[in-house]
Amino acid sequence: FIGGSGRQYLALPFYAPLVVLIWAGLRFGPGGASAALTIAAFAAIGGVDRGGGPFIAPSPEDNVFALQIFVLFTSVSVLCLATIATARQNVVHLHRALLTSLQDHVAILDASGVVLEVNESWRHFSESSEAALFHRVRVGESYVPVHLAAAEQGVLPAAEVLAGVTDVLNRNRRRFQLEYDHKAPGKHESFITTIEALERPDGGAVVIRTNVTARHLAQLEVEKQQRQLSHLARVSV
Repeated sequence: FIGGSGRQYLALPFYAPLVVLIWAGLRFGPGGASAALTIAAFAAIGGVDRGGGPFIAPSPEDNVFALQIFVLFTSVSVLCLATIATARQNVVHLHRALLTSLQDHVAILDASGVVLEVNESWRHFSESSEAALFHRVRVGESYVPVHLAAAEQGVLPAAEVLAGVTDVLNRNRRRFQLEYDHKAPGKHESFITTIEALERPDGGAVVIRTNVTARHLAQLEVEKQQRQLSHLARVSV
């Protein structure tokens, strides 16, 4: 390297491969970053051998020292970045897989009640024509105004869920649960809505809605059979 402003100018070629190295680390993880670093290191060694690129110092020792510094700092930085990016991607994939695997309807709210994310069960149910209006909250919409509008129309479950989600968002309680029936033309369904406080500094809540219609029907069938058995026992006596 030469002194003065020329030193800064000749250092610029060192940053040329960083864009490709960072992209490889973010896209392919530590394995892709290692492969890209290997290629960059061989290219740099070739530059030192030919005395080209940024390696134009008067003595070979200075060029080798510059190569060592370049490989050391570039490798550590890019590999650390790739490791962190891969860990973050794994967490995101695990989070999405968990939401997708749940059969219950799950929605994540921020501190103001806006829906940040929902799972596939929630999305499919909210898009169906059989769902109640206060069940059709989608990503980006606020959970509170929809239930407030339904409560003003006299829908009792919406009013109770509204009170519960408000308490959880305000941290007046950690958990709220409500079991209710929803009657539609030609259809009668039962739901359990559970609202849990979201453990993060910004606040929020997790809404879990479970359709327990089949459970209720099975329970009614068991009770019916028990009544029939009791009646037969009385007749036998």
